[in-house]
Order: sequence, then C-alpha cells, then structure tokens
Amino acid sequence: MTTDFVLTRTDGTNIWYEAVSVKPQDALKDKRTAEKLDIERIWWQLLGVPYHLFVMTEQNKIQSRNIQWFTSPIRHGASFPRDLMERAKALIHPGTLLIEDLCNSFVHELGVEHDDALVLFKVLLATKQVVVDLDKPLADSTIVEVLQVTLQKLEHHHAS
Repeated sequence: MTTDFVLTRTDGTNIWYEAVSVKPQDALKDKRTAEKLDIERIWWQLLGVPYHLFVMTEQNKIQSRNIQWFTSPIRHGASFPRDLMERAKALIHPGTLLIEDLCNSFVHELGVEHDDALVLFKVLLATKQVVVDLDKPLADSTIVEVLQVTLQKLEHHHAS
C-alpha cells in the first residue's frame, strides 16, 4: 500500500500535512482495494493527518489536463505586469469565444507578441482571474466558454 501524495500545507502561520490517495473509479468496485484504502485511512487518522481519497473519473481527467495545460507557463516562470493583465481582462467577456480571436485581440489591442498572447491567456486562467468551463478539453480546442472575469480597479495617482 502506498499513499500517492503527502502534502505540506500552510495558512501562513501554521503548517500541517494531508495525505491523498488517487484511485480510478473502477478500482473502487474491488473489495480488497476498498479494504486497503480503509487501512490507509485509519493509519493516517492515527497519525493525526487528514486523509483524502481522490477518485479519478473521465470528467476530472479532462479537468486535470486542462489545469495542467494552462498552469504550465506559471510553472516555467511566465509572468506579466499587473496593468497588462487588467487591460487583457477588459477584452474578455463571459460567453463562448474563439481562442485565436482573443489572442489576436491581445496582439492588436495590447501590443503583445503573437507567442505571448496565448501565454497571457493561460496566466489569466492559472491565476483564476478568468474562469472557464473546465469540463471540455481546452488544449485541443479552438473555443472556450468563459464563465467569469474578475476585473480590479487600477489605482490612479494624481500629482498634487
């Protein structure tokens, strides 16, 4: 028996651990698998560590791939100035949109390079400033369903 992940969590003040096991949905039908998961749960419980079972379904496989796709630039160090991200978000509205059209508007309206336009969109998704429907594969799609755009007011400083 193995636990797939032991996470180190923090809220800025306290540090704690959480254990996570990942199993395909079909594996849970097996009695022996269920018994081993229960032993694992009790083990972590005795150690005082919260235990979670993550059941891998076709739907959350798609969601997981989507999250992996749009968080990749952040994991590789991509970042953009806050004011550029705010201006980019102003160009995005809830509803169905073509990713290519959005990237083209970033190029023409914001002056970003073509290669950076998609990365900018991915960073907006990864930082949850733009929320999209994760139930459909994004990496192979040309369209996306935008559910929410979080706009922040830019502060304007005036000389006195």
